[in-house]
Amino acid sequence: MEFFTKLRVVLLLCLAVYLTPQVANAGDLEKANQQYNIFNYKLAIELYEKVMAKKPSLAVAQKIANCHRFMNNTDAAEIAFAKVISFNGFDPINYYYYADVLKQNGKFDLAKYNYNMYGSLNQEKFNEATMLAASCDSAKLWAAQPNKNILVKNNQTQNSEYSDFSPIKYDKGFAFVSDRLNSDDQASNAITGENDKIYGWTGNGYLKLYEIDTTDKESPVINRFPGSINSKYHNGPVTASSDFNELYFSRTDISDATKDKKLKVGQKFIYYSQRKGGAWSEATLVPFNKGEDFSVQHPALSPDGTTLYFSSDMPGGYGGLDLYASRKLGDGTWGKPENCGTVVNTSLDEVFPSVAANNMLYFSSRGHYGLGGLDLFSAEGSYTSFSNLQNLKAPYNSTKDDFGILFLDKDNGLLSSNRSGGLGLDDIYRFRTLPSVVEMPVFAVEGKIVDHTGAPVNNAVVALLNKTTGKTTGVFTNPSGQFHFDLDPENDFTVRADSKMSFVDPDEDISTKGLDKSKNYNILFTVRKPLDTKDVYVLKNIYYDFDKYELRKDALVTLFKLAVYLKKYPNVNIELRSHTDERGTPEYNQELSQKRADAAVAYLIRKGIKASRLTAKGYGETELIFICGDSAECPDSAHQVNRRTEFKVLK
Repeated sequence: MEFFTKLRVVLLLCLAVYLTPQVANAGDLEKANQQYNIFNYKLAIELYEKVMAKKPSLAVAQKIANCHRFMNNTDAAEIAFAKVISFNGFDPINYYYYADVLKQNGKFDLAKYNYNMYGSLNQEKFNEATMLAASCDSAKLWAAQPNKNILVKNNQTQNSEYSDFSPIKYDKGFAFVSDRLNSDDQASNAITGENDKIYGWTGNGYLKLYEIDTTDKESPVINRFPGSINSKYHNGPVTASSDFNELYFSRTDISDATKDKKLKVGQKFIYYSQRKGGAWSEATLVPFNKGEDFSVQHPALSPDGTTLYFSSDMPGGYGGLDLYASRKLGDGTWGKPENCGTVVNTSLDEVFPSVAANNMLYFSSRGHYGLGGLDLFSAEGSYTSFSNLQNLKAPYNSTKDDFGILFLDKDNGLLSSNRSGGLGLDDIYRFRTLPSVVEMPVFAVEGKIVDHTGAPVNNAVVALLNKTTGKTTGVFTNPSGQFHFDLDPENDFTVRADSKMSFVDPDEDISTKGLDKSKNYNILFTVRKPLDTKDVYVLKNIYYDFDKYELRKDALVTLFKLAVYLKKYPNVNIELRSHTDERGTPEYNQELSQKRADAAVAYLIRKGIKASRLTAKGYGETELIFICGDSAECPDSAHQVNRRTEFKVLK
């Protein structure tokens, strides 16, 4: 009996030893999940790491990786996602997340591999993944060839060990955003031990607005804006009127203006405050999203104060956060926000707008081709009409997040970045132009495909033919209809588009021969509306030499595309219409134009199009685009445009 008693004690002790870590593990996991679900990722990571050390699992590895991704800790996220994909049964989306952080860490080849892996396992995202993989080649090239004319240096007198970003001109220096902790932020609650001034997502303070007086450049004075500007939770970024007496800024606080609705977690609003007699008024809500469940944030005023730009996920955008603009009305209120359009916005995030003194719009994006993370871009125009989108490239951009740029003049300014080597997570950097350094030219072509309404066309095929080497490279357009190719110097190229929908603009020829300065070509292809018998479609690049009717080589590419289109739509019958310039007699030109139309039809027949679907008609000089007359001096280019071929749908 004594033996069995001892055995029972031993078994109970063994069972206790076996169960204790499991119970502790379950307790830590429950606490970790609680913190994760309320976005306290800093604390959640510490708890998940304890669980992972005792009992590794895919579920916990995934949570750890997500926490690092949400906190934008790309070095730790890279390790964490590598761990996730070492388990069996992980979600293929982790290849995408892993590739993202690899690209931000400058590991472009490995990022490209993982984007391709993501696409191969998710056919719905295959084209998007192919585009992202191709973007790694651009990023690698841009990162290796920074503009040596631009010096970017950490602005240490303004930065802290915390996040500091989005500077604007203000009074005797600048205003900016920071999550640094002041002395009154440090104390914990005496009863609970918790500190309600610490943001659980990052473990730092809540974002507040600060001003810095740079009169003494060696020891600038930094002060926090008063409570009428800085509420309990997040505040900033901010924009100021030209006299610095009006502020518009982002805020996540709940005010009287928003108590009548249920807020979405993390929802942001734009507030306004005015300075009178040296004191700031209590901030009031700018009602862009009053009573709505979307965010508006990152306000930026135009230099004349009449247009307010901001970022929002309001319904009707192109995806993620888009840039919007509102114009000031006669009574001082702001009009209905309008989307800034597809030149600026993509299916991903466009954020942190700013407007320079020359009215150039600057912003950051994840959706346009970039080096990694958020990249800085510029666009010409205003309100909802923009053009000439440009990636600012390195060294303005790094593989990390780059945003919140301020141009003090055309050659100097400040920007925000979490690039390596900073004092905190996000730092403010000063940049200036060094005119003595010669820039190595970089060439690229980018553009987009839109339909006849202007809407972007996703998954269209765009090909780049290097006519000098004979090499062809292809990409798919992204959800914003965009494409991008880097170009070798001293080469000729043709860019071709195929929407798989309808007839597209003809190919574009470009060249880098003889260029000694960087150049970015922009191309817009338009998918025509469904063909109509009332319309005449000019076949661009179907030109003829003077007094000739033989098809030139540059015409064959466009006619081949027309043949492909006609095979795709076998019920379409067309008339090929050819024209001449004014030189020569009308009778001769009529005969010559008929021969030109016949030559085009003959080519299409050789490509398998039935002759019964084709009509050749010459119009001679009866439908000139440029009317020169016998006495006028027309350039050869005008005569060349007159010598053209068009097609009209007959059926």
